[in-house]
Amino acid sequence: MQATFVAARMATTRSPARRRLLACWWAAAASASSCLPLRVVAASSSAPSSAVGRTLSSSSSSSSSSSSSLSSAFVSTDRPSRVVKCDGSGDDGCRRSSFGRRRAASVASAPLGRSSSIQPRLHLPRGAPSPRWMSSSSSSSGGEEDRDDDDVAAASSSADADNVITAKDVEYMTLAARHARIGFGNTYPNPAVGCILVRGEDEIVGEGFHPRAGLPHAEVFALFEACGHVDDGVEAARACVAASSSSSSSSSGKDSESEEEKAEAAKGKMMEKTVLNLLDIYASEGGPAKLFGGVFDDDDEARRDDPVTAYVTLEPCCHYGRTPPCAKSLAEAGVRRVVVGFRDPNPRVDGGGVSMLRDNGVRVDLFRVGGAGGEATAGGGEEQGAAAALAVGEEEAARECAAVVECFAKRIAPPSPDGGPVNYDETMTGAKRRALRAHAGRKKADGTLKIVHWPRDGPSVDATKGGGGDNDAADDLEERVRSLPLDHRWMEEVDRHLWEEELVQLKLTSAVAKKKGAKILGGRIADELGAHVAQVVGHTALCYRPGLPPVLDLDEMIRKDR
Repeated sequence: MQATFVAARMATTRSPARRRLLACWWAAAASASSCLPLRVVAASSSAPSSAVGRTLSSSSSSSSSSSSSLSSAFVSTDRPSRVVKCDGSGDDGCRRSSFGRRRAASVASAPLGRSSSIQPRLHLPRGAPSPRWMSSSSSSSGGEEDRDDDDVAAASSSADADNVITAKDVEYMTLAARHARIGFGNTYPNPAVGCILVRGEDEIVGEGFHPRAGLPHAEVFALFEACGHVDDGVEAARACVAASSSSSSSSSGKDSESEEEKAEAAKGKMMEKTVLNLLDIYASEGGPAKLFGGVFDDDDEARRDDPVTAYVTLEPCCHYGRTPPCAKSLAEAGVRRVVVGFRDPNPRVDGGGVSMLRDNGVRVDLFRVGGAGGEATAGGGEEQGAAAALAVGEEEAARECAAVVECFAKRIAPPSPDGGPVNYDETMTGAKRRALRAHAGRKKADGTLKIVHWPRDGPSVDATKGGGGDNDAADDLEERVRSLPLDHRWMEEVDRHLWEEELVQLKLTSAVAKKKGAKILGGRIADELGAHVAQVVGHTALCYRPGLPPVLDLDEMIRKDR
C-alpha cells in the first residue's frame, strides 16, 4: 500500500508551469514545472530506510506572520534558552518546555511561498540538467585561500559518499527555508538565509534568519537565542526588519504610521540596538568565543549523546568580512553536524564553508536535487517506497532553498565565459539600443512592459538646492544623486524583474525633479545591477540585462526591424 502510494505520487509530481524558467546552462528557455504539495514522511529513526510513518500536519508557524509581537525578543542573559520537544505528540507535533511558548516544528503540507506573489520558485524541467550554481554537490572552486582543486574534489567526493539525509532533516530544513522567506526581499545584495539549531532529533534550541545586509547572518541569530543573548532569534531578526522599514519611512519625511505601528517600530529600534551591541562584540577579536564558545559542549554525559545539528538553507560563509565566518562560529559553539540546503555559488565561499566545518571536525551533509534518497534499496516494497518518498522530500526542500537565493546566484554568476565582468555600455551598439527601444514600445502598447516605480516614501533629491552658478548647480545635483540611498527592498525587486523580463522601465519621478537627475540615477542603478540603460525619456530609464541564458535575441530583433 505504501509503495503503491509513493509510486503514484512520484509519477504525478510535475505538471506544466505557467512561467518559463531562466536556467543557467542550456541554450534556450525551457518550460518550468511546479511540484505538487510536499508530504513529508516522519522517520521513526535516523536511518532513511525507516522513514515510514504518518504525514506531518500543516502548521501555522509564527514565521508566516510579519506582524507578530516583538515583546518576547528582548535581551535575557541570565536565564537558559527556551527549547521545544518535537516528539510527534499533541495537535501541532510539539511538546512545550517550562521555558515558555514555542512555535511548532512541523512542516506545512503545501510548498513554501505559494501564497506570496513576490517569491520566486525554481523548478527544472523533467530530464533537464541542473545548472552549476544549483548543484548542491558541486566541487569547490574558490575561497579566501588557494586550494588544490584535485585534493578538494577527492575530499568532497569521499565525504559525499557518506552523505545521509533523513525525514527529520527534511522537516527542519523546510522550516529553515520558511524562516529564510521572512527576510526575502530585504537582504540585497546578500542572500536570504534561514537557520535552525536542533539538539538530538526533537529539541529546537535556536532559530534565526538574515534580516538585511550589515546585520548578523541567520546562523548568528540562532546562536544568539541558543546562548540566551536574546529570547527569540526569529523575532529579534524580525525586529531589525521592522526598524529598517520604520527608518526608511521616517527618512522620507512622511508620517502615516498608526500608534500601534509606531510602538512596534520603537520596540524594533530597541531590539536592533541590542543586536548591534552584540554584533560589535561578535566582530571584535575573539568575539565568537566570547559569545558562543563551547555552549553546546555539555559536561553532562546524557547531553553529550544528543549533539546539536545546524540546519542552514545556504552554505555557511567561510571568509572574514565585516564579521567572522559563520562556519567557524558554528564549530566554536560545539555544533557537531551541519546540514546544508544549498551550496553557496559565491566564489568566495563555494565549498569553503563545508571544508572549514569538516576541518574543525564537524560532519556536513548536503541536500541535493535528485538526491541519493531515490536510489533503489534491497528491501521490500515498503522500504523502497520510504526511500522514494524521502527522495521526493529532499529534492523539494533542496529546490526551496535554491529558489530563495535564485536571483543572488544569478547575480554573482560570471556573465562572460572567461569569468570577467561585462561592460554593456561598450558592447551595446546603436542598432541594438534601437531594437530594444522598439521592443519596449511594442510591449508598452500591449501592456506587457514591466514598469517599476521609485517608492513614494523613498528618499528624494530636492533639485531646487544648488550653488550659485549653472556649473555649480549641475555638479551639486550629480553629487546629491550619486549619494542618494538606494532602498535595498526596491533594488531587490528591480533585480528580480530584470532576471524575469530582461527589459524593465524605471519611473524615477519621486526621486528626482530634474530630467538630468533621472539620467544620472538610472545609470547608477544600472551599474549597481550590472545592467545597461538603453533609453532615458523624461523621468524614466529603460534598463536591459540579458538573462542566463538570454531570452531576447538582439541580432534577430535587428533583422526584423529592418
